[in-house]
This record gives sequence, C-alpha cells and structure tokens, in this order.
Amino acid sequence: MSDRLLARGFEGLNIFDVSKFKAKAGAVSSSLMGFVFALAFCPISAALYFGVIIPLAAKSRAPFSLPLLYGVGTALPVVGLAVALDLGLKKISCITGLGAGFLKYAKPATGWTFIACGVYLGLKYIFGII
Repeated sequence: MSDRLLARGFEGLNIFDVSKFKAKAGAVSSSLMGFVFALAFCPISAALYFGVIIPLAAKSRAPFSLPLLYGVGTALPVVGLAVALDLGLKKISCITGLGAGFLKYAKPATGWTFIACGVYLGLKYIFGII
C-alpha cells in the first residue's frame, strides 16, 4: 500500500506522469486496481462480502444474484455521490472560476499527504522502524 501511496503522491506533485502507463494497461488493470483499493479501504465491506455473501450465495439456488445485488447496492451510493460532486464542482467552477485556483493548491497538498502516509506505512509495517 505504501508504494501505491508514494506513486500517487509523486504523480500529484507532477514528478512523473502515470497516465501513459494507465492508457497501456487497459480495463483489466484498472479493475484489478479498483479491487485492491476496495479491499484496502473497505475491510468491513470485504469481510461482509467474503464472509457472509459468498457462503450464502454458494448455498442458494441462484449463486450469482446475491453477490451481484450486494455489489450494485454498495456501488450505487458511491457512484451517485461521485456524480453529484462532479456536477456540483463543475457548476461552481463555471460560476465562480475557482476550479483552477483550487486545483493549483489541492493537487500538491494531496501529493504531499500521500507521500507522508506512504513513508509512514513503509517505515512502520515494512521496515519496522516506527
């Protein structure tokens, strides 16, 4: 996890650009990255899915319907919120013109935060220093 945070932090600081690697990787790589991030950031959801939903689905007559419904039910609120935020930020930026000014400061701040978290996690869990 710390290596991914460091890579995203360096990308946020424009030290290197990973968009060319993303374009070559395709949908499978993006799906795998989304799966890993979902497991990393939502351990309770992963525990529910693998500990409850999968065993229930294995015992049911329609084994694909329960995981599918669970996936759709957990994804819809996230997608809805992302769309609402995107539309709202676009509207505010069109009205006030603050989008570019905000991005100028938010991207480096996020980059430094990711780098700090990546270094901390690396030092604590990989090297055992902290």
